[in-house]
Amino acid sequence: MDLTEYLGLTKEEYQIFLAQGNQVLKDLLDSQRVFRRFCIYQLCLGETQTVPFAFKQLDALRKAGYEQPPAAAYQTVWSAEVCCPKGQNDMEVLGRLFLDFNEHLPEDYRGRPLAPSDVVELDCQGKRTYFYVNDCRDFAPVRFSPFLCKRLPEPAQKQE
Repeated sequence: MDLTEYLGLTKEEYQIFLAQGNQVLKDLLDSQRVFRRFCIYQLCLGETQTVPFAFKQLDALRKAGYEQPPAAAYQTVWSAEVCCPKGQNDMEVLGRLFLDFNEHLPEDYRGRPLAPSDVVELDCQGKRTYFYVNDCRDFAPVRFSPFLCKRLPEPAQKQE
């Protein structure tokens, strides 16, 4: 493996780095990507209450009598940004988030791994869209009202 392959750069990008320096390469790479905000919403599950569509696909939600996920039954578990190549479509971003939130959970993430019945919000330049997770490769666009969601309680502060 040569150095350009190891660094994940094309030969042209590496030549720009050698000839013009770090900042010019950074500007070039920044022009090829975009940061997208996203939120993850998961069902509030208690020991006494049963949610008939929990961890199931969209058809189970509809069988339970809902046209759309009932936002009041959900809680916001994560909100962050993800760096994406420009032109990457929503389904590619969602697939990547599904893998990331199953294999590499952030240390302070307090939700469960991403699974069917979760809702993911993608924000693209102020336009928010919501997707119901059917499985790792299937995300159905849905209407969703995040203002009705519950917030996870803040973690307890450690006493010293």
